[in-house]
Amino acid sequence: YEMIQDYTKNITSEEEILIKEFMPGLVTIILEKNNKVNNLITSNTNYVAIRIPNNKDLLEIIKKLGKPVISTSANIEEKTITNIYDLEEDLKKQINYIYDGGIQKGESSTIVKFNNHKLTILREGILSNELRKRFK
Repeated sequence: YEMIQDYTKNITSEEEILIKEFMPGLVTIILEKNNKVNNLITSNTNYVAIRIPNNKDLLEIIKKLGKPVISTSANIEEKTITNIYDLEEDLKKQINYIYDGGIQKGESSTIVKFNNHKLTILREGILSNELRKRFK
């Protein structure tokens, strides 16, 4: 949570609850970024997508780095990528390092944003219904 606070601002109580209750996990939250986040990363928007995957190896890498990992989705064609063998060849040519975390479940994260303290689901995912119930 502290690392999220280092790169964002104006976290609401609802956003804090979601972060503490559902992260790490299959949820991505859109938050207002602060000036530590370069505009190139966010396409000149004021928001950044935050996801903390429930992957002990990746969490250990982040802990050792002391900084978040900045990434884009690995799926150019909008399909869920469950292992490195499903990555498109064009994408592989553009990546300097690929960590093989083994075969993962094919579940997409739920992407959410709060507007005026109300939950908006931007992409349906595995936690959509649970989040709707929690943040009525």
